Amino acid sequence: MEFGCRAHDLTRAHTPDELGRACEEQGVRYVQLALAKSFPQMASGAGEISPGMGAHVRRALAAHGVEVAVMGCYFNLIDPDLAAREQGIRKFEAYLSCARSFGCGIVASETGSVDPAFRYTEENFTDEAFGEAADVIGRLVAHAERVGAVVGIEPGVNHPIHDVETCARLVEAVGGSPALGFILDPTALITCELAPAQLDITRAMLAAFPERIVATHLVDFRVEGGALVRCDLGEGQMDVDAVLGAVEAAKPHGFVLTEFTEDDAVGRFIASRR
Repeated sequence: MEFGCRAHDLTRAHTPDELGRACEEQGVRYVQLALAKSFPQMASGAGEISPGMGAHVRRALAAHGVEVAVMGCYFNLIDPDLAAREQGIRKFEAYLSCARSFGCGIVASETGSVDPAFRYTEENFTDEAFGEAADVIGRLVAHAERVGAVVGIEPGVNHPIHDVETCARLVEAVGGSPALGFILDPTALITCELAPAQLDITRAMLAAFPERIVATHLVDFRVEGGALVRCDLGEGQMDVDAVLGAVEAAKPHGFVLTEFTEDDAVGRFIASRR
């Protein structure tokens, strides 16, 4: 299995060439790229992103044997501030339009929260919150169909889309469009109480949506003070071998991207898997 990482976890890289070099040094073959986080000096909003920018980034990374697996364009899809929500939607649509120029067909986001501070609230689990999220995702999926891209939705326990059942409802809400995919993050799908069931939850997602899981995030964690704390891979409680085994069996050669593991720790993890 080859591995990628979240690009801004290579914290010393701030240009496309620096990112390519850092990936090559750590054995990273592909990245999830959030332009503003990796390249803060490069304007990359809805008005600035372009096919030319995509070609530039793609060439710089390819010189080091690196590809873009996923474009990160995370925003609060159900932001109570409707102006901010619309701004996020338009940026996401622009990223969908330009994704292919980066050598990538997937643009990803979580589904957000009715609380702008993302504090835990059961209001995220209401039919109203689901409906708002589904309406926005439906608009994004329609745009993705027009430009030949995929909307990658990452379910999470404090979001309207948070388990197998709500993912299935979302698929139905968008009419089964193939332009909807899911980013599987097994740690985003658990609470402290659900941590022992992480492997079962992972297998259930893979079994329910074998054709829609477009990438997997690999995030280790510890339970500390009644909270999940992300940590470097291999330093937490995740059964990494079992989770990877389930993913590899269901999605051979699928994109697997590390998160919350930074710099040399990325390289150490990848080297340990060879």
